[in-house]
Amino acid sequence: MNFRPQNLVSLGFVIFFAGSIYLSRDWLIQASLFPWSIGIPGLILALVQFWRDSTGWLEKDPSRGQGTQMDEIYERTVPARLERIRTLAFFGWMAGIVFGVWFLGFAYAVSLFVFLYTKVEAHEGWVFSLTMTAGTVGLLWGLFEYYLGMQWAPGALADWLTPL
Repeated sequence: MNFRPQNLVSLGFVIFFAGSIYLSRDWLIQASLFPWSIGIPGLILALVQFWRDSTGWLEKDPSRGQGTQMDEIYERTVPARLERIRTLAFFGWMAGIVFGVWFLGFAYAVSLFVFLYTKVEAHEGWVFSLTMTAGTVGLLWGLFEYYLGMQWAPGALADWLTPL
């Protein structure tokens, strides 16, 4: 076995899926169905990937040419600095939506996220941004909350303001 730092990603997935299966072992069948149905196939795939990474199963072989068929060969057309800026912006948006769901609640955060992302990041016009936001609000409140009776958990802000 050949352990390299790159193997930590697949090992992390093995630990994650094994942990989700282990932690859900004493739950009711209705609650544990999701962790089992996702965790067991995920654990199998993660174990296979960890084995492939650890044994160097698809190392570049001179007889294979440049690599395996799944390798994508491309030329860098975007400067590295711009790539870093775009990557940081992407993770900033993701951190923002996670914080928004925690702070405002799912329905409010997703609606606000759709508006801000289409307006600020995608540079869309007001009509498009407001139409997408209205569609999101209609879907979240109209379909899920009103028609299906699904209640969204309130955010931390609502919990803090409730005793007042």
